[in-house]
Amino acid sequence: MVLSIFGGRSARSVGSGISSATSGSGFSAMMYTQTKSSQIIQQAMAAGLPNYEALERKAGDIFFHIDQNTAGHTNMIAPDVCFKLDSVDSGRNEQGHRQDGVRKVPLIKDIRPALVFRFNDSSIARRAALLAESWVGKVRYSDGARGTGFTFRSIGAALGSSYFGLGAMARLQKYRSREGMAPKNLICSEMCILAYQLSMAETDHGFIRLDAKHTLPATFMRYLDASPHWTRIAFRLPDTSFASSASGPL
Repeated sequence: MVLSIFGGRSARSVGSGISSATSGSGFSAMMYTQTKSSQIIQQAMAAGLPNYEALERKAGDIFFHIDQNTAGHTNMIAPDVCFKLDSVDSGRNEQGHRQDGVRKVPLIKDIRPALVFRFNDSSIARRAALLAESWVGKVRYSDGARGTGFTFRSIGAALGSSYFGLGAMARLQKYRSREGMAPKNLICSEMCILAYQLSMAETDHGFIRLDAKHTLPATFMRYLDASPHWTRIAFRLPDTSFASSASGPL
């Protein structure tokens, strides 16, 4: 996802006590958020975090690809922790077939370095992973120019505000009324945020107070890093000797 290195507009999330960015909007605010995500990655490198491959994986763990030292494509560990869940505008599923939208692929095929975060309630995290898995093959990525990274959904996310307000609340209510609580379209960070939001009540501790539709990976990473309910646990440094036979983003 080309736009995924940029964060959405800034705001203070309602009731969260977490400042998700600075004031302002537009390109300057997006660049600020990108810079802040780069600082988080540099701090994590300096902290000497362990390699995720050596830790016990848990369903619902969130990891961000590191793209030129900033937050890139967002992923979630599936209930079967040998797999990951994500949403792409052009990719392949676990059978190797081309797929647009939410998919499930073997984790070993993702050879990109990443920074990993874990929620402090493993039962909710697993519930979120199960919900995201139920969207596989059913929820599309976006309308627009597929395969380019520049789709209506990703452009709208970049231009909107990540503030958790009435619009975000209304969309959650709409999704909760649907079978499987399934949205029609999701970008990568939106998939991870909504899976958690729809697995919790808005009054629960740790509820992600971001507008999922208008939150790109850099803003999402900043939010998780500042939250007392999430822990920056590891870098993911997979075995790059594995060569995926599939083309497209993993």
